[in-house]
Amino acid sequence: MRLRAWGASGWLAPAALIAVVTLGALVANGLAPEPAAVVRLVLGVGTTAAMLLGARHYGCRPRWAWLVMATGIGVWVAGDFLWDSLTAYGFPDDSSWYIVANGLYVITYPALFAAVVGLVNGRLRGNLENAADGTTFALAAVVLLRMFAVQGSVGGNTLDALFNAAYPLGDALLIGGVIWVFFTTGLRSSALWLLSVGVIAMLATDVLWDVEVRYDLGWLDRWIGPAYPITYALIAATALHPSARQLSVVQRPMARYVHRARLSFLCATLGLVSLVALAGDREDVILDTCTVVLVTVIAIRFAALVRATETAYRKADRSERRFRALATGVPVGLLEADPSMRIVFANEESERQLGQSVQGLAPSDLSVLIADGATEEERTSVTEGFREVILGRRSNAQIRIRGPRGTERWLAWYAMPAGDGPHTGAFLATVDITALKDAEAMLSLQATHDALTGLPNRRLLYDRLSQAVMSLERQAGSLAVLYMDLDRFKPVNDDLGHDAGDRLLQVIAGRIQTVVRTADTVARVGGDEFVVVLAQLPPQPVLARGIAAGVADKIVRAVNLPVDLLAHRVNVGVSVGVAMCTDPERDPDALLRDADAAMYLAKRGSGAGYSFFDDEIAGRRSAEQLVAERHHGIELPAS
Repeated sequence: MRLRAWGASGWLAPAALIAVVTLGALVANGLAPEPAAVVRLVLGVGTTAAMLLGARHYGCRPRWAWLVMATGIGVWVAGDFLWDSLTAYGFPDDSSWYIVANGLYVITYPALFAAVVGLVNGRLRGNLENAADGTTFALAAVVLLRMFAVQGSVGGNTLDALFNAAYPLGDALLIGGVIWVFFTTGLRSSALWLLSVGVIAMLATDVLWDVEVRYDLGWLDRWIGPAYPITYALIAATALHPSARQLSVVQRPMARYVHRARLSFLCATLGLVSLVALAGDREDVILDTCTVVLVTVIAIRFAALVRATETAYRKADRSERRFRALATGVPVGLLEADPSMRIVFANEESERQLGQSVQGLAPSDLSVLIADGATEEERTSVTEGFREVILGRRSNAQIRIRGPRGTERWLAWYAMPAGDGPHTGAFLATVDITALKDAEAMLSLQATHDALTGLPNRRLLYDRLSQAVMSLERQAGSLAVLYMDLDRFKPVNDDLGHDAGDRLLQVIAGRIQTVVRTADTVARVGGDEFVVVLAQLPPQPVLARGIAAGVADKIVRAVNLPVDLLAHRVNVGVSVGVAMCTDPERDPDALLRDADAAMYLAKRGSGAGYSFFDDEIAGRRSAEQLVAERHHGIELPAS
């Protein structure tokens, strides 16, 4: 369940807490010591409570980290109140109560460090690089603070030396926490920046405290007191921003190899060794120990970086070899294009498919590979496909290209962007689908054409006849349907065999095609039956009928010519029935039936070899009756 943020943008509550604490701290700075201590205590308790309330409201995880952070701030507030009370009531500097106050302050540092590590997913598991870098920079901070920080920022007790060493260590932990935040895995959210600013502000205030103690700057001491409440208000405000629940969310790991920032920081830290050798205290055991440990950790870290780099190179080399082996072995063309869509890689299969080397070519250069027979739609699909992949979207297309020796080949190509967003380059795969296209064409031909003669079959004939009839509505005219049946064909099959009969049908089909126009349709609709559709005839009935009669007569004379089959000369004839049409509403089935009926009358002895279906024939017998007589051998009475 999504929780509502306090404020439209989520910044109202954090800003209000920081503003209230800042104002209260400044007001307390002008009060007498006793009321000032009370005001700072109230501010501290309120800040701790606000942080716990925000973490609970937004369901921040892990809970233990927020409790530890709240405990650290609460301990710091308690230390401030004790120190303010001791100062207000004039306790001497050697009072043991100052030791308690210093102890409370020192406890705060590891508590904040542990909380920061927990909040930004700083577990050692899976983040060893981050842990090593955080340790390195923490040790570097100890060395720097040990060399240059003021010692003596606590009271005059015998435990001064212990606290003088503890405070730099605490500041070093804060530095390590900040570095951990910088390098660790996680979302870069507003809450993370608030937390980082708060930790850095506490570190800066510690440094100013040391400077004030060393140089005895009274005016600086007056402003350091209000600074601490402001620093832990910044840290507590982290829990009041809605993005606080994202602090432990893993997004992606930072580069764990030779990252520029990591390498720069490590080199800078390694330079501290020379600084210690030149300016360090030879008798400072803590400084010497930290320096030795620092050098050891850096050496281990650099060894790990080198090893990780070598591992990365080996993996990259193995990946490249695997890719080249795959690119060489697969029967698919693989290409890579840069952001300008210029080809920068092409495997051997792609060059075989395209017939030439294409590496270095741009899309405009590839256009010369497109076959002359490619349609405008195919060319447009290629252009649109390149445009889509340039814009960062997947695309695909099919195109005919120029094959070797002037042939045409079909290629299907698929493209995907090489990265996220537009203008990132592309990966392309090409597949030779010529065989598939040929198979599709063959299936289409078999579905619509006669296997023996190659002529359109009954299915395609009906489609073309329907279109021809409907075209009469757009343009005035007429058409004729010629229905043909061979005479004396059965004896050829019986005497010479079916192979001879098949060859005869092929010869007859060729002769019929020679006497009609290319725009006309010649179809085989049965064993020895053919149909011719004469479209786009003149609208004048007499003229159209004369043209149809002329074509029918040519067909009769062409078919009547003898045919040589298997050393035998055979003669067959043909009977042609003609049906005329000028009505765009005419039923194509009825038109074929009329032509069939007219052919039956021609076969029964019209003398000319062809006959028209006209009103006189229709008056004697209907087309249905004539067709029934032809197919069943039964003569029906005239209607």
